[in-house]
Amino acid sequence: MGEAGRRRARRNYDWSVIVRGYQEIWADLADRRRVATEIAAPDWRVRNSRLSDPFDVFAGYASAALHLKIELRLDPSAPTLDDVLALPFNTFAANAMLDRAGAEALLRMVSEGGLTVQECLERLPTSRRVRGVRTLGWLAKYGILELGERQEMVT
Repeated sequence: MGEAGRRRARRNYDWSVIVRGYQEIWADLADRRRVATEIAAPDWRVRNSRLSDPFDVFAGYASAALHLKIELRLDPSAPTLDDVLALPFNTFAANAMLDRAGAEALLRMVSEGGLTVQECLERLPTSRRVRGVRTLGWLAKYGILELGERQEMVT
């Protein structure tokens, strides 16, 4: 019985077995994320209870709030998107924002001139708007986007 127990323990609980199991789980989750549809609510103001909203997290910082009627502009002296994405700590929330192509699309929209946050979001598919607003806030935090004057209060 003792030998059978040892064999069972090695077969089921050896670190090589456990690590391989975790790797299989991680690969499965990565595959699911690649093909899954957006689960965020279509209204960007609705909170996802599983993710901290960056506007709540950074609410105590001295910065502007992102409102729908704020005009967006590119800052020509700001770092590039490539520069910012190259920073290793900028991957922590990547799964909660638009990917590189989505961020580039937002920057192209703004470069066309005079768009508000709302106008940018309306150009995105409804299912991508939550990620879009997070990405706009992130781009503004790094100074790539400048926030203009708020045209009216949005509740």
